[in-house]
Amino acid sequence: MFWAEARQRLIHLPMKLRNFAGKILIGGGGLLVVATLTASWSSHSQMALLSWIPEGLARWADENPNFRTSLPLLGLAFFLCLGFSLGRIKWPITFGASISLLTLIIAESGQVFLPHRSCDWKDMVWGILGVILGIIFAGMTCNLVRVNRQKKLN
Repeated sequence: MFWAEARQRLIHLPMKLRNFAGKILIGGGGLLVVATLTASWSSHSQMALLSWIPEGLARWADENPNFRTSLPLLGLAFFLCLGFSLGRIKWPITFGASISLLTLIIAESGQVFLPHRSCDWKDMVWGILGVILGIIFAGMTCNLVRVNRQKKLN
């Protein structure tokens, strides 16, 4: 119910704006897929050793090894669900959640073949929680768009 109402509110945005914003969000999701798989499949689990991750974020990620799995997947689910909602995708939550969960499964299962890495069920749980939160935040964002639009019309 919540997601269907939020999606209907986004549909009333001008078509050109919706298409452009949707493509930007889906593109951001694609970048998060690449970043997640690259970090997950590095030969070591210390993010501080990856030069492309900012130092503060890498330090925080190393201090929170399981929780760090949820953040890129939260962002991925958020970008994809919101981006698909702006487009003409019939089931945006299904596609956004499916791609996010598939990314999690591929990232974790790929670690089985790497030395010094392993597939961790706690990472899977944190990843699933990240996906769920991303979907919730996307729905909340849809509602904020509706509220702001109604204020402008009144």
